[in-house]
Amino acid sequence: MDTLEERIRRKAYELWEAAGQTGSPEDHWLAAERELQNMQDHSEATFEDVPPDRTLGSGRSAECGSGGSEAEWYRGDLMAG
Repeated sequence: MDTLEERIRRKAYELWEAAGQTGSPEDHWLAAERELQNMQDHSEATFEDVPPDRTLGSGRSAECGSGGSEAEWYRGDLMAG
């Protein structure tokens, strides 16, 4: 099972790639944390939390990206700085 840190690392790498492989690793890391937290918050909602005139969206999976060594540099950069 993936740890939270592994999921954040993969998401941060995905965001970095989407940004044209530019930008601050710290910014991508923080954005990934926020996005995954928002996904978790939404997944914990119950039907009672949804207003009657709304429907639930399909959402996106937090399990995006290929993971592995290509994303490991994020954690290294954050630890070095």
